[in-house]
Amino acid sequence: MFETYEEPSIKDLEHNRREKEDAVYVITGPDQVRPKDISKALKSPSFKQQLPRFLMKEWASEHHAHVLSGREIFLGVDGECVQFCVVNDRVERQLVARLNCNHPEADTRLCLHMIDADAHMPTGGDIVVRATDTDVLVMLLHHLHRVGANVWMEVGTSGRGNRRYVNVSAIACKLGPECRAALPAFHAYTGCDYTAAFARKGKKRPFAQLEKDDRFLQAFASMATNPVDEFTLQTIQDYTCALYGSRKSVSLNSHRYKVFEKAYGPKDTDKPLQTEGN
Repeated sequence: MFETYEEPSIKDLEHNRREKEDAVYVITGPDQVRPKDISKALKSPSFKQQLPRFLMKEWASEHHAHVLSGREIFLGVDGECVQFCVVNDRVERQLVARLNCNHPEADTRLCLHMIDADAHMPTGGDIVVRATDTDVLVMLLHHLHRVGANVWMEVGTSGRGNRRYVNVSAIACKLGPECRAALPAFHAYTGCDYTAAFARKGKKRPFAQLEKDDRFLQAFASMATNPVDEFTLQTIQDYTCALYGSRKSVSLNSHRYKVFEKAYGPKDTDKPLQTEGN
């Protein structure tokens, strides 16, 4: 699965910055020499658009039959999904309409393919998702109730000796359905690709705070599927205040004022000395 670069996008600023720093890539055919620094090329928006479109055409060539034999390859590019398989030593390519997707992010598209793979495999099988982003783990946990297979996440690399498999299904059982429902909104609110994290809070402390109160779990779960109403908004404010030491329901601005007043307000040592005659 590959990302689709749409405009306008929340990532336009980052894409424009990279395009100014990197060369513009054009893939003309299979005989073209690959870039010397392939890892740098894979970070370029132009290369990441050219590569999947090239593979979409190239993999249909007959001389790839020995590589694709015995496998079913699904390639998601530009909103479409194409399946490659070998029948009678010939590569067959067909459009898989059920896996067409308008999600520009490959991270969310993974979940669609996970659910589809589960529907077309024996009960009790295993699905391995190759990814390293926390975003992917969060979304897999959120959607795991839709599949019956055991889901694993493969992270790390063999070259660095840190390749391992994370048992996503076991994590999901440990968290429970209420927590999994709240995870996407919680992850976005406490810091992700698009939002800044709370200062010096990380993820552990906010997550521990989330589990303490069922109101917080319900509010974040509601944010993932429904418009934010006044009750949810107040609950999220209470959650934010609790992260910074509040033990009662107060407005966010009121608690922020108290925190700053305590940290930066006048101290006893700042008062002028009292002397006789003053």
